[in-house]
Amino acid sequence: MRGEIVSYEPATGMLLQKFRPYSETKIKEIIRKARKVQPAWVKDDKKRIMLMKNLAKMLKLNKIDIIMTVSQEIGTKKADTYGIIDDLIQAIRHYIKRYKAVKKIEYDSTSEIRFYPVGVIGQMGVWNFPIWQTMITLIPALLAGNTLVLKSSEYSTSSSFMIKELLRKADFPDGVFDVIIGGGKEGAILARSDVDMIVFTGSVDTGKKILSSCGLKKCLFEMSGNNAAIVCDDCDIKQAVEGVTWGSLFHSGEVCLRVKRIYVEKQIAKEFIELLKKKMKKEDTLKEITPLIRPSAVKNLDRQIKALKKEGAKILYKCQLPTKKKGFYHPHMLLKVSKKSKILPKEELFGPIVCVTEVKDWKEGIELANNSCYGLGASVWTKNNSKGKEIADLLEAGNIWINDCCIPLTGGEYFYGWKDSGFSPSEERIKIFMKSKTIKNNKKCEKKDWWF
Repeated sequence: MRGEIVSYEPATGMLLQKFRPYSETKIKEIIRKARKVQPAWVKDDKKRIMLMKNLAKMLKLNKIDIIMTVSQEIGTKKADTYGIIDDLIQAIRHYIKRYKAVKKIEYDSTSEIRFYPVGVIGQMGVWNFPIWQTMITLIPALLAGNTLVLKSSEYSTSSSFMIKELLRKADFPDGVFDVIIGGGKEGAILARSDVDMIVFTGSVDTGKKILSSCGLKKCLFEMSGNNAAIVCDDCDIKQAVEGVTWGSLFHSGEVCLRVKRIYVEKQIAKEFIELLKKKMKKEDTLKEITPLIRPSAVKNLDRQIKALKKEGAKILYKCQLPTKKKGFYHPHMLLKVSKKSKILPKEELFGPIVCVTEVKDWKEGIELANNSCYGLGASVWTKNNSKGKEIADLLEAGNIWINDCCIPLTGGEYFYGWKDSGFSPSEERIKIFMKSKTIKNNKKCEKKDWWF
């Protein structure tokens, strides 16, 4: 079928399912239905809270099915999805609590601010975390009284329909949440439609295209990352090696939050690099590597490594995985990555690549870390907590970890990037899916001095 959406297993290339992209007429019908049911949905907040609790039960009861679907469709380790589901169950409790805490604001004796749902939310789905990334929008958005239309990633369509089925089992009304099948064309139709808000996670280039076509809608965009790790000479080297190895290679590096640039102070560089190399060689590390999502991802990673080598980077170590399957990419450790590299700070390396650069001190590390159009996250490794906080203050990113990396707050709370990594308000997530109304009350019904 021409233009069909194909789901297949990354590790084997085995066909899982084929889908027909939705027509513009069908997409508009879904949006109209979401618009139609939203007024009734917003009226009963007690029911919404009850249904969210039902959803938490469904996540727990259907845990195995969710894990099997996601791991097969996008090639991730089953254990990775276990933790995601647990986080979402906690997120439901968290956002119920935050929703109950939203009150009108008494600004002064005559003014108050009230909060209302935005309306119909249009979301662009992602493939690498299809359950978590969708649900951290779905949970607060639906709790706030919005309805949601998801344009599934063409790589994780089955996972998106599993979410729809979970909501059906939890007794959510028909039309409150629905899924659009398609690729970029269908995403563009959703962006141009009369939804009230667009939520997008993906590349900067795609984000800019969506932003240019969605008009003056409210937006929440999370667009890639190029996270740096600053390894100070007073760190616990063993801890730092363990942390950045996991932070670089989990999910085979196909993560916006992963550690993509490591800046290590020269006093410990030799020891750190040797321990890092040993850690990457270990069987326990290599068995965690999973296939990349598509052959095109392998080709792009090859291109980026060749470009880095032309700039002077040296491949210190190339792991040999115990598999000959085409979807897997052997982890690389790159050294002497140029401080003037045009590739490393500007392109997001989506794969199991570890790039290490020696710096004279942590101040130079900060300078190099901030020399990027991205600002999603960064990590600092030091035993000196005061220094860690000082460095965290100076890093230009929305999420900073000291002696840890890559784990956001429960349910994606305050998960926002700086620079090209984000286009979002700086407020708690429940209120992002609300709009405010200021009411000034002239209680005395008297003429004001400044009237004509």
